[in-house]
Amino acid sequence: MSAFEDEFQLERTLSFVENLSVTGKLWFAKAILGAVTSDGRVDKEELLFLKQAISFLDDIEEIKKLIEAAKRREIPELTQRKDFSRDVAFKMMMCLCQIVSYDGEISEGEDLFIREIGRKLGFDHGFIEKTILFSTHAMKLSNKLKEMRKEAITTDPVW
Repeated sequence: MSAFEDEFQLERTLSFVENLSVTGKLWFAKAILGAVTSDGRVDKEELLFLKQAISFLDDIEEIKKLIEAAKRREIPELTQRKDFSRDVAFKMMMCLCQIVSYDGEISEGEDLFIREIGRKLGFDHGFIEKTILFSTHAMKLSNKLKEMRKEAITTDPVW
């Protein structure tokens, strides 16, 4: 998949964000920042996630703060959110797990971050564990599918 296709897929996944309050959007944008920076680096592919996070926000000052925090690879402090519906909390958790497992691996920092976020969204240990496991497997399969597609496209047909 191209970067454009990845971004299009991401936009569809994040469509629920439109219905969040301004503070809900800011919280989720900061959570995305934390997911991206929790391994201590910001990979090129992860910049798509940051771009999406910034697109949620209208406040230029908040956008600048988010960009500066990303440059410093900061993990933002986030509060517990009891106001999100369970469906929204689930969608957020799945998106954040997708980000931390984007490369098919979850670092120790990413693991700690996603567990903390899961608790702040009100999920128990067992659910968080299942979500991390599912996301890791799903990203490995997605990456394998990309490899297979590339192979199919670049291989000469056998007639």
